[in-house]
Amino acid sequence: SSSYQTNSVCKTEEVKHRCPIYYYVRFWKYQFTKPQDCYSSPLRHPLGLNADPSELKYLVFMPDEGGWNNIRMAAETAIVFGIITGRVIVLPPEKKLYLLDKNDHPEDNISTFDKFFDLDHIREIADVITMKEFINNVAMKGLLNIPVPSGQSADSFAVTGGRLWSYLEKACYTREWQPGRYFIGFNFTKSSKSISSLGYDSINNVIDDGTGRIQRFASHDRKVISYNETFHNQRAVFFPGDYRETHRLLTHFYSYLYFAQPDLERLYKRLVRDRLHYHDDIFCVAGQIVKLL
Repeated sequence: SSSYQTNSVCKTEEVKHRCPIYYYVRFWKYQFTKPQDCYSSPLRHPLGLNADPSELKYLVFMPDEGGWNNIRMAAETAIVFGIITGRVIVLPPEKKLYLLDKNDHPEDNISTFDKFFDLDHIREIADVITMKEFINNVAMKGLLNIPVPSGQSADSFAVTGGRLWSYLEKACYTREWQPGRYFIGFNFTKSSKSISSLGYDSINNVIDDGTGRIQRFASHDRKVISYNETFHNQRAVFFPGDYRETHRLLTHFYSYLYFAQPDLERLYKRLVRDRLHYHDDIFCVAGQIVKLL
């Protein structure tokens, strides 16, 4: 479809694996051969990270404080939200993750999302930066709701801890995200009237289209949080990861992010399938085990 916006950095070519992957465990495509395989959100700044930081929007998230499966689910939801909304994805700083800090080698107990996920495929369709870059280029430039506490440097402040997360919750936009009560809805449409000088498609409130889709998705009377212009205008959105039920993003992306356009829903599910997965090395070892079984 000519409506797909692609990124010139993304190449429609065969995916090269670093090691042999047993076909039982590989669920993503061998090749990116179609324009939709390199789809980039129309809300993404056309200059990407070359744009002035004041012109960009950001997605910031705290790793969930539970075990790895909870961490993975919440991170996937946050990252997919960032891709959909064209925001720069800010990776959390390295830290010891619950139950993943038992290695005899101390250096192996420090984890980052790059350690598990092959984020190069995400970087082809979205912009990704470190927490240090975010603090240095955005927070310390006075672009958030409140300034960084005086006397702090990016090196000392952009580290995991209650001080950082407490600051980000105040400095960025956040609210009750509780998946049991709410879900985020997207309604993007083509419009001759741009909502910004960058030529974005129009963003609308999510409404009942009469098909029953939104009622089925809402399930148990959840309320929709429409990603409208007011929401989009927030420079930085923050998803906490602590144990507060009202804020914790403990959910699957496909049960929390609703699209008024079914074709966009399918497109983003395919992007997650093909791009947001573990490094080849993990699948190669897992495949060897499965093959032996």
